[in-house]
Amino acid sequence: MRGSRLFFLLLVVTASAGLAQQELAKSPGCDPLNAKPAQPRPYKDGVYRTGFGIQAPIVLEQVAAIYPPNAPAYIVEQNSATISLTVGADGNVRDIQTISRYVHDTSFDDAALLALKQFKFVAGTLDGVPVPVRIYAQTDFVAGNRLTFPVIRTRYGLGFSSTVSPGRIFPAIENDKPPDSSCAPEAELTPEAKAIGYQGVVVLGVLIAEDGQPYDAYVVRPLGMGLDEKAIEIVRYYRFKPAIKDGKPVSSRANVEISFKAH
Repeated sequence: MRGSRLFFLLLVVTASAGLAQQELAKSPGCDPLNAKPAQPRPYKDGVYRTGFGIQAPIVLEQVAAIYPPNAPAYIVEQNSATISLTVGADGNVRDIQTISRYVHDTSFDDAALLALKQFKFVAGTLDGVPVPVRIYAQTDFVAGNRLTFPVIRTRYGLGFSSTVSPGRIFPAIENDKPPDSSCAPEAELTPEAKAIGYQGVVVLGVLIAEDGQPYDAYVVRPLGMGLDEKAIEIVRYYRFKPAIKDGKPVSSRANVEISFKAH
């Protein structure tokens, strides 16, 4: 009888150890020391967007856009043209097109396009290797100013309508099921922030791919004190359950809130 009880006790301890090992097997994915960070990858067109690991193109030479001389008389205030363009691995501009305007007069778009086609860049890079990168330019035309320089931006708008954070998620309306965070390592304060007890939330825009890995991260709402860069680094170790559309996993844009707390 005593031998049977001892055997049963050993069986329980062995089973418990096995369960503990199964639980521990899930944890390395949430440990930045053991997890493999997500790596940048291009979109289906083979072009990268700015984000972690991608150095944006640098303007070498810019050309001013000329206020259209034959612009309609009723256009007297500021008018803007937003252009998307790809800077190739050779530094040349290609795939340039208007994506947004505030007035229905193409002469402003034409003026902005003409100027941007003459811009010269140092190509964007991935780990020091030149790659094609998509960027944007906003040109604000003001009546009375003959010349204006397009302003280069790495992003256009937010491009998404959802927010993801550990324990909280707001789905993009076009998906049947939103993405969900399955692994969210704790974010540590920078020494500067820790020294003064500075804390808060950094909001990042992230593309959550079909495999649940985050890509193309950028800062939507900064916090400063080095925490924005820290957030971009830590989100590389996040893992997600991808959004579901028509029963299949799909890529989805989301806002990810990275919380920094002073302990």
